[in-house]
Amino acid sequence: MEKELEVNNRKLNPCEQEKLRMRIIRTAKKNLKRNGKINVTKVAEICECSKGHVSGTWKKYLDGGISAVKSVKMGRPQNSGKLTKEQQSKVRSIIVDKCPNQLKLKGFLWDREQTRALIKREFKVILSLQAISDYFAKWGFTPQRPRKQNYKQQPEEVKKWLDETYPEIAKRAKTEGAEIHWGDETGCQNECNYVKGYALKGQTPTLPYGDQKLRVNMISSITNQGKLRFMFYHDKFNAQTFLKFIKRLVKDSKGKIFLIVDNLKPHHATLVSDWLNLHKAEIELFFLPAYCPEYNPDEYLNGNLKREMSKKDCATTKQQLESNARGILKSIQHDKKHVARLFQEKHVKYAS
Repeated sequence: MEKELEVNNRKLNPCEQEKLRMRIIRTAKKNLKRNGKINVTKVAEICECSKGHVSGTWKKYLDGGISAVKSVKMGRPQNSGKLTKEQQSKVRSIIVDKCPNQLKLKGFLWDREQTRALIKREFKVILSLQAISDYFAKWGFTPQRPRKQNYKQQPEEVKKWLDETYPEIAKRAKTEGAEIHWGDETGCQNECNYVKGYALKGQTPTLPYGDQKLRVNMISSITNQGKLRFMFYHDKFNAQTFLKFIKRLVKDSKGKIFLIVDNLKPHHATLVSDWLNLHKAEIELFFLPAYCPEYNPDEYLNGNLKREMSKKDCATTKQQLESNARGILKSIQHDKKHVARLFQEKHVKYAS
């Protein structure tokens, strides 16, 4: 009987359901117990509805008052679907200038859900996800893979590097006839994360690989004139390896070198510092601000190398892996315009 009443209640139209809830509230008020609770069974019998419906209606009334039990108009909300030009301009500015977490929304990146939540909160306008996609396209936004930035990075140090330190290095280099090199280290593996391939939906392609994980390491330097120097090494990077590469740079250069690198520990090693002090006329070392790899042009060479490695056959030996990487780097080395174009990336244009 209880289930039958519940089913019958659901068949009522919104207006009839609201009338029933109002009747339940009036009846409940007349049948309050001494402890303030209602006689659910008696109210259900009088109103000819289920006890669950009585309990639920009374709870909504206690929590939200009479407005909480009124029927909600079905269909598309009147305030949905459109933003004014002013509202669009404000949302666009917020997305450009702020991250969701700064506005007490979830996450660090703007997606359709976060943007819809922002619009609902700011303007009480409810939009579909497709509408958000349409607005993104209209505003000039595209889905992109975010670049990573270390949270330890110090903006004031970056600004000083861009406005003062590097311009001074460039000025000195011009005066002294020195060549500015940007150096960095990276590793190549036989299991590359960049690889992708097309296949029929539901038929994921298979990429064969060996049971042994292989890796070769490389240190390189590039100039905005298109020069590339590189050296492979198999052991862990240390001061001896770095010094070996520095000596090669000096040997191959006709003039003085200004080498800019990050703050990796071997770069600051006493062994390296002592040698550099004896060869100041040939080479000087400079350091980027801490945790700022995106401001080093040589980082973009590393990314270029790894993308090209994904197009090669899967290496089964270290020799084959190194041969693949060496072939790619030699090809880039012979194309000075390719190397120079690396300096056109957004964060390293200052060094072009």
